[in-house]
Amino acid sequence: MTTDPRLASYLRVRSTAIDLPHAGVDTITRRARRHQRRRRAAACGGVATALLLGGTAIALGAGGDDPTTSTTDRAASVVGSPLEWTTTEVQDGLGLAGPVVSDGGAVYALSTEAGSDTWGSRRLYRSTDGDSWTGVDLPADLHAAGVAGSEGSLYAVGTSAAGGDLQIATSTDGGAGWSGSDVPLDLEALAEGFPGTARIADAEVAVADGTTVVVASVRGLVDPAEVLPADADPDAWYQTSDGLTRIQDDPCAASAEEGARSGATTTVPPTTSAPATAPAADPEGVDGATAGEDCTPTREVVTWEEMGVGEAGIALAEGQTHVFVATDGGPLEPSQVIPGTTSLDPMTASLLAADDGFWYVRQSYGDQQPGEGAATTAWHSVDGATWTEVPVAGGEGLVASGVLDGRPAVVTIGNQQEWSVHVHVVAADGSVATTDLNELLGIEPGSGMMAVDVGPLGLAVVFQDEAGVRTVAHSPDGLALSAVEVPAPADGTRETVAGVTVTADAVKVRLNVRPAGSDGTTPATSQRLFVGTPPG
Repeated sequence: MTTDPRLASYLRVRSTAIDLPHAGVDTITRRARRHQRRRRAAACGGVATALLLGGTAIALGAGGDDPTTSTTDRAASVVGSPLEWTTTEVQDGLGLAGPVVSDGGAVYALSTEAGSDTWGSRRLYRSTDGDSWTGVDLPADLHAAGVAGSEGSLYAVGTSAAGGDLQIATSTDGGAGWSGSDVPLDLEALAEGFPGTARIADAEVAVADGTTVVVASVRGLVDPAEVLPADADPDAWYQTSDGLTRIQDDPCAASAEEGARSGATTTVPPTTSAPATAPAADPEGVDGATAGEDCTPTREVVTWEEMGVGEAGIALAEGQTHVFVATDGGPLEPSQVIPGTTSLDPMTASLLAADDGFWYVRQSYGDQQPGEGAATTAWHSVDGATWTEVPVAGGEGLVASGVLDGRPAVVTIGNQQEWSVHVHVVAADGSVATTDLNELLGIEPGSGMMAVDVGPLGLAVVFQDEAGVRTVAHSPDGLALSAVEVPAPADGTRETVAGVTVTADAVKVRLNVRPAGSDGTTPATSQRLFVGTPPG
């Protein structure tokens, strides 16, 4: 859920149009592990929570006199599954999909094509039973990043194909027809005087009780060509909270290689932490080093001040979330700008409509490189106009969020010592009750978390152990948890987990079926659904 080294490519090639998938959780897990291995600080993160293990509430925090949450007397427990589980096979199921939403009749999701195990272009799909799905055409100029449904209406928000302008479209007939309008976000004005561009990383929409809320995560991305010499390698620099940064793991070897290649020195702008001129190749040294030369890895920074970037530009570079609100069918109007470091990764934010208003959940990082200081924060608003911050989890990777029993719930990957799956439920008083699913259910930490979803029927997480055995963990409220083993594939077949969806009437694990011995490049022949439904 972090961009890590990919930030450099974002600085140059990221399109202004959004086509942003919610990645599979196995991908997210790998990202979280890679990101956490690179953290230099131990991370409980400065957030105090109540960790609920088998009914025992344990206060966790980072010290200090001002804990951000309180413990709770609600303890998690293991129960028998309240659902009845069956299997069925379909030909037109979902691919890799985002959250499922409903307009009060059908259900919808942004997804890749059925049978896909890799992320690619997504489109909107519709289903009346949650099993079989058909494509729905969006407005031709809209690249949707988020969808929502409410009382017979369907909403899609994203960017235009022409240049990244934020748009919202509404349908009252199941996607047969759409009406659209621009969201008043002026990216050019935001980037005025900034050595680069302002880009939309993600956009989400939520609707409740006649109020529509749209959030857009925006970051300023430096164009290295505007601040570095023409002969500098832009791939070697990445954006951090300090400015543009370059780390040379072996500066002596790098100097030798660059000098041998060019026969000249390379000049970079004066920086606060490195010489103005990098040394040329050393003709006498071994492996590029002269006697007595310090070959310790170096960190060079071109600071914001040296680039001429002021406070407004720094705030844009650190990331900001722009909120827009419409009431009673009126136009969207700017509401609030939520500051703070945001990831460029669209999987790190979601907008929820809960019993007590709207919740915006996001993951942030102290720096995109080397990847320090991850934290998950929720922002709450009763009406979409005024937002209050609620810290949720520090030092963990955000993988999903939704509403459990009317309350916002956040699913994260644990810290760098244990890769446990944690569920955090935010209570009405702002306290956060955290349940360790691995500990509670006896699932070995590090077992692959293959899919997760939070929906009207609760939370569902699909685990897979080293032997390939899959287990579905389900909870209606984040406290009462059950675990059911997924039946093995039929003889002569192999299956991959495409995802899990939680709707108002079922939990459905999607398994792409292929011939035994085939790999992921072989098209799936069908999709098997492992379905849990309430009795009766």
